Amino acid sequence: MREIVIIMVVLAIIFGVNNITETYTDSSLGKIDELLKDLRITLIDKNNFKAIEKIDDILNKWEEKSEVLSYYIEHDELEKIETYLIEIKSDIDNNDFIKAIENLDVCEFIISHMNEKQGFLLKNIF
Repeated sequence: MREIVIIMVVLAIIFGVNNITETYTDSSLGKIDELLKDLRITLIDKNNFKAIEKIDDILNKWEEKSEVLSYYIEHDELEKIETYLIEIKSDIDNNDFIKAIENLDVCEFIISHMNEKQGFLLKNIF
């Protein structure tokens, strides 16, 4: 009986920590994704000044969020996102809005994939 109680407590802790990390991941990646969608509108309008401000804001937010995310998400995934964000910034600096939108598309896909991969889904368990 004692073993069953210990197992139940350990399972409760595991599910609790999973819930906390999944919630943080959803909110963090959701915020970055929202900022990227806003940046897309600016890039379509070809407003270089606003685009520079927005990508700088996104990079600052990413730096804050990625510190915590790095505790439990693969570093390769986080580095991919950061790489594409830096490429987007470089494209904006060079006034290459088409290339910036292409890199933004890839970055959004990686964020979406990472969010899905971190979810507590049956396909992620097996």
